[in-house]
Amino acid sequence: MRRTHRFVVLVFAIAGCSTGAATSPLDAGMEASDPPPTPGSEFYPWDGSVELFGACTADHQCKYAAGAQCLTAYPGGLCTVRCNPDDPQCGAGACVQNVCMPTCSSTPDNCQSLGAMCENDSFCLPSCGPGAPPCAAGMVCDPYSGGCTTQVADSGADNGAPCTSDDQCLGFCITQTTPPLGSSPPGGYLGGMCVSYARAPARSAFADGGLLPTSNCPAGSVIVPPINAAGDMVVCMPECHRDSDCRSGYACWTTDGTLTYADGYCGPIDCRDGVHKCPAPSACVPDAGTCAP
Repeated sequence: MRRTHRFVVLVFAIAGCSTGAATSPLDAGMEASDPPPTPGSEFYPWDGSVELFGACTADHQCKYAAGAQCLTAYPGGLCTVRCNPDDPQCGAGACVQNVCMPTCSSTPDNCQSLGAMCENDSFCLPSCGPGAPPCAAGMVCDPYSGGCTTQVADSGADNGAPCTSDDQCLGFCITQTTPPLGSSPPGGYLGGMCVSYARAPARSAFADGGLLPTSNCPAGSVIVPPINAAGDMVVCMPECHRDSDCRSGYACWTTDGTLTYADGYCGPIDCRDGVHKCPAPSACVPDAGTCAP
């Protein structure tokens, strides 16, 4: 089953629809232009009392507002409303692609309490798996998207495979020209790389001489260190023990500059280190230490 892959729109691609009237996940809840529900309307009765960003399992549980909906991609659900960037009406939240989302820039723990992870000190994205509440009934945790969904993606390449677009991956594609989110190394992704995103565990999960933690990464992948704080969004890349475990142009990184681990992850080589060379026909960019096609 193919799903929308761009991570920032994950929430809307797998949001639950409880009204039965929507034709796609993007149509969940009431439109921002809908009038208050009246007897005989498709949304009546709408008698919810859950405030913005409160837990929910169905749209009508959320307090009435134009564009109100329950996003079930979040474990435990999340009441939100449609918004306009010019007049967001999101309270302490942020208007992201016309939907109000909770922010985390000042209080990262806020995301953890919602079963979410903090994206670049900005807003809270769904996060299921270890440390998060269980997904709602009928939903499963997708290790490639990091959120609750009705069905895990079953087409596309696994982490580590070459790619040019998200649709080619079970998770997401870091291209040669598009920098990744989270903690992964910047640049030099020859041929692109399929990755996934996960919820950062506590710093204590990273130990000198120990294995890299996996959190809710898919099997065969590990979290790329270092992390900023537990609950942040981090990147999952293929686990390795030696360079030969990785694709050409990639090396097995077993240290984050402070700690050295018993395993590593496959990341772009540093062509300035005197050990790794860019595979032909790519060439080394000395200032960045990355390979350019």
